[in-house]
Amino acid sequence: MDFVEASNIDLQKEASHWWIKTRFQYIDLALEKFQGKEISVLEIGCGTAQNLAFLRNESRYKDQVTRVVGIDLNLPKNFSRPDLKSTDKLLNSLDDLESSEKYNLLIMLDLIEHVDDPVQLLKEYKKYLVDDGILLILVPSFQSLWSQHDIALGHVKRYTLAILKNETEKAGFRRIREGYLFSVFFPIVFILRKFFRDNSGNQAESDLKLPNPVINSICYFLGVLERKLGNILPFGTSAFGIYEQDQ
Repeated sequence: MDFVEASNIDLQKEASHWWIKTRFQYIDLALEKFQGKEISVLEIGCGTAQNLAFLRNESRYKDQVTRVVGIDLNLPKNFSRPDLKSTDKLLNSLDDLESSEKYNLLIMLDLIEHVDDPVQLLKEYKKYLVDDGILLILVPSFQSLWSQHDIALGHVKRYTLAILKNETEKAGFRRIREGYLFSVFFPIVFILRKFFRDNSGNQAESDLKLPNPVINSICYFLGVLERKLGNILPFGTSAFGIYEQDQ
């Protein structure tokens, strides 16, 4: 999670939040190709490293994961996680990343919406993938949902699958799978952001807080169901893409 968001919730609660747990499913989805093989993972914009901790401790493929590395420019220098291994790394500088190292999976969740030139960013990090490596992207979707929350988190734009496909193709990737997430929440979020906007000019802080256990469980169940049904609805509050290099 972004450190702006993390200020409202501790690491343990964060890992149990339905929004975070739902995203874990798509990490495992991206790893299906590597069944029976060793897997090394690089996450750009790792935030509090919940995704890397999931890979190490809960993923269906955890026994295949040999190494995880996370980079986040906002990562405090003294930040660490006891649920990662001593061979894993959490870095706060691009200079500390070994340019010669290659990874099987490159994770970029809620990252490219922060930059003006996402195609160039994707090209820059493509060099860290092995030839048959996989890229997993997740972004906020639909400009109609733009709000003070996006401004507070430093977003440049929100995406559609068409935009995501166009940018990844320009960067040299080929689509394996794409879809929208949290579709059931789209009408609710649209109404709230369309008719109940914060017009004060203040940049709203993160709205990611752990709901009561019943609501949290229901929301997670809906996320699991959406994944099992194959993300069939043409809308959602987020979009994901799984890609391979276009040889």
